[in-house]
Amino acid sequence: MDAVYAYQAADVSQAMLWLTALLYMLQIYFDFSGYSDMAIGLGKMFGFTFIENFRLPYTATSIQDFWRKWHISLSSWFKEYVYIPLGGNRRGTARTYVNLWTVFLLTGIWHGAGWTFIFWGIYHGFFNVLERCFLGKWLKQEKFRPLAHIYAVFVVLIGWIFFRADTIGQAFSFIRYMFVPHSAVVLMERYMNRKLWVFLAAALLACGPVQWFWMKWKGRVLAQDGSVTVTSWIGYMAILWFSILLLVNNTYNPFIYFRF
Repeated sequence: MDAVYAYQAADVSQAMLWLTALLYMLQIYFDFSGYSDMAIGLGKMFGFTFIENFRLPYTATSIQDFWRKWHISLSSWFKEYVYIPLGGNRRGTARTYVNLWTVFLLTGIWHGAGWTFIFWGIYHGFFNVLERCFLGKWLKQEKFRPLAHIYAVFVVLIGWIFFRADTIGQAFSFIRYMFVPHSAVVLMERYMNRKLWVFLAAALLACGPVQWFWMKWKGRVLAQDGSVTVTSWIGYMAILWFSILLLVNNTYNPFIYFRF
């Protein structure tokens, strides 16, 4: 929904602002996770084994949990080559917090030399420190699990606004009008149609629920020796055929993560 960012936030309806934030959140996940999975698959074809780079990050119940599931290769690199050499959590509480903020500041800079990326890194560093201070203990309690998931998704969604916005001012304006009732000229009806609503529903199901059901049912689809059954082959080919149809019917749309 890049077109929405061309408008002033005050001209866009609350519903459209929330929907735009949600759509970008899904787009950046499927974009990067998708071509990471393709790299893993292509590597397998040539005899290489690459680690899984995304483990359903939007099922996280904390920001710390999110970063254990999001862009695992990058997180692991910063942990091994920045966080641990700085002392990790072995030099006291205050130093641990400084090290965490340093890592996330560099994570933001890694994505781009812009204030929006720097702020995004500091933003995630703040919630990581907050969870280490006290919030993490509450989030781990079973009775708070649904709220913990809502909290994590909400924090990540707001963070992606800073990541996508052209300026920090635009990001804050976007967020402000997400919560402030106002009259607007850019409504959902301008962009959303039945096809896009179906895609949105499919995307929401595919970023967690489908995989959860797959883990429950894969024993019935895969053979006991781990080989692929005829049923699963039919399913895979149907998905491939449908994906090719979508590519043919749409214009060229490069991976958005290539800009970082």
